[in-house]
Formats: sequence, C-alpha cells, structure tokens
Amino acid sequence: MGLNREKLLKVHVGCGKNYLDGWVNTDISGKYDAYWDLMGDAAPFEKGEVDAFFMEHVLEHFTLEDGIKILIKMSSYLKKGGVLRVVVPSLESLIDGYLNDTDFLVTNNSLFPNKKLAFKAQLVNQTFYGFGHKNMFDKQLMRFALRSAKFNVDNEFFFENDEIGNTVFSGVGRRIYKSTSSVKNISVEVVKS
Repeated sequence: MGLNREKLLKVHVGCGKNYLDGWVNTDISGKYDAYWDLMGDAAPFEKGEVDAFFMEHVLEHFTLEDGIKILIKMSSYLKKGGVLRVVVPSLESLIDGYLNDTDFLVTNNSLFPNKKLAFKAQLVNQTFYGFGHKNMFDKQLMRFALRSAKFNVDNEFFFENDEIGNTVFSGVGRRIYKSTSSVKNISVEVVKS
C-alpha cells in the first residue's frame, strides 16, 4: 500500500522503542513507520505482500486465543515462502530457574532494578504479570498456536536466544534478559508454505 521499501518487505511488529532500520516498524504508540493495531482490521500492507515478519516480546501480551488470531492474520499477509520470527519469554526457563537455580533471585533481580524482589515467587509473578503478559509460552504451546494459525509446523525451527535461521533476521533481536539470567527466550521461525 505505497510503503517505501527496497527489495523485501520486512515488517517489525510491535516495535516499541526498538526501531529497526530497513524494516517497516509497526505499533500503536511511540515511534513507528506505520500504525497497526493487531486486533483491528486494517493493516498497512496487502495480503500476500510481506516477505518477513519479526515479532519480539509482543505475542505474550495477548491471550492465547487473540495470539492465534494475530498469527492467522500475519499468515494471510505473508507471501508464500515468507518467514515469521516470533520471540517470547520462555516459560520452561522461568520454571527451571525457579526450581533449580540457587542464584535465581540474585541473577534475575537486575531485570527489575526498581523493585528489589525478596522472594523467588515474586520474580515469577513479576515475569508473568508485571509487564502486562497474558500468556506464557513453552515450545509445545507455541507449536500449537502456529498449527492453529495454519502454519505448517514441518517448516518451523526453534532457536535459543539470539540464534537465527534466516539471514533476514541478522542483527535485529534485542537482548531482554541478561546473559546471567535464568530466564531465556524462545525464538521460532516458520516459513509459509
């Protein structure tokens, strides 16, 4: 729809303060190139037009049902062969850290510099609810959401933290959790067939 772009239409969904050069940055507030309310009908591009979507720390702010609706919408805007990368906090690493990391509170308290949390349960609750999260993912639930959105999960690839599969995503991720944190990300890339 008249967006200036070079060769590929690369869309950064829910960019927040993480503005990416060379991408069409979308959000509902802050600095963005195009307004896009993920729960609304209008999108700033045509169906089947997008080569790549990048969504980092966005999907967990929606219920599972709304997240699936968003993934269905994104699938409709992706070209055949287009790729989606979703990055969310890892529920598995949060639970594993809570249960098994003796320094869990110390290593993760730096994520919340204004809070000085005293108990591991506070940290878990802060991660679940303190950032407006409505749903936490593990790989199984992410796979279910992608399958529900009609993505072919045979074309999905999970990565740890900053690893990438498709080079279109080189250099675009930001590190939410410090390398010393028990809390990690789940990153998944899926190709539209």
